[in-house]
Amino acid sequence: MEKYYFTEKGYEEFLSNFNNIKKELDEATANKAACGAGSDTWHDEGFKIGIGEEMMWSKSFGKLQEIKRNSLVVAPVEQNEKVLLGNGVILDDGSKEIFLFVDGYLSKITKNRVSLYSPIGAVLLSKTVGQSVSIEVAGDTKRFVLKKILLPSEALKKIIK
Repeated sequence: MEKYYFTEKGYEEFLSNFNNIKKELDEATANKAACGAGSDTWHDEGFKIGIGEEMMWSKSFGKLQEIKRNSLVVAPVEQNEKVLLGNGVILDDGSKEIFLFVDGYLSKITKNRVSLYSPIGAVLLSKTVGQSVSIEVAGDTKRFVLKKILLPSEALKKIIK
């Protein structure tokens, strides 16, 4: 059984997304039922659309239910020796610096945050200051030097603005 690790902030965002998708699923189900009430539902275009929406939301919600069951909220270790969950990193490509917060599972793309489960997060995990990392971006390999690792408490301040 796969575990899904979250920071506290990441888990709060996951639960918000979980509840929004549950609401969409409930609405799609209600719309399908309303379209089918008292009619020949098989020929009703609204009913067919309702079934499609319900199936789409149901599939997404099923995956989120699995993630929720297998979730662990982890308090990041307050260290900056190597990149771990909750650390911030400053990457330098020779012309500019990029800040990224290394989070656990992310249910949606968020600016300046990468998941441990993403290709970028996996490359950064356990790296130390001065190490070079290669990341493929839009089919092009970019090379960065890990310039600085921020303590989780410092990094969190940068993403909560």
